[in-house]
Amino acid sequence: MEPLSTPLRPLHCGSYFPGHDTHWIPVLKVYLHAERHPVVLQSICDDGWMTFTSDGQKIRRWHHGVEWIRSMEDLDWCRVGESEFFEAGGSFWVCTGEVRTPCPDDLGPPADGGATAENLVDRIAQRGGFSIKGTDLSWSE
Repeated sequence: MEPLSTPLRPLHCGSYFPGHDTHWIPVLKVYLHAERHPVVLQSICDDGWMTFTSDGQKIRRWHHGVEWIRSMEDLDWCRVGESEFFEAGGSFWVCTGEVRTPCPDDLGPPADGGATAENLVDRIAQRGGFSIKGTDLSWSE
């Protein structure tokens, strides 16, 4: 299928746990080496649960961005290896979860306003990762 000319933008909530934002590092780990397994997106529920089929088996996964997923439902989909990653139309990476998890309450910078090593470690525990510009990182002496 043709890629979307104007796809919806994914919902960025600041969480990198499965079913939320897609972080480039784990994608890069599977992108070059994992096999693609064609899947068919069978259904998308309003609560974010999706059902895929592949070789007669059902795969049930969750994603927080229902409207984004719906904007790509007519594209060709594949599962990347045995990972939580799905690829839509050869261009869009979707990180799915086996369980539904809440989006973080705050989307802003760390509470103290700076990205220090300590609060970035907290972000990994609370959000599954982080993505910031290197120039925003504060180095303690």
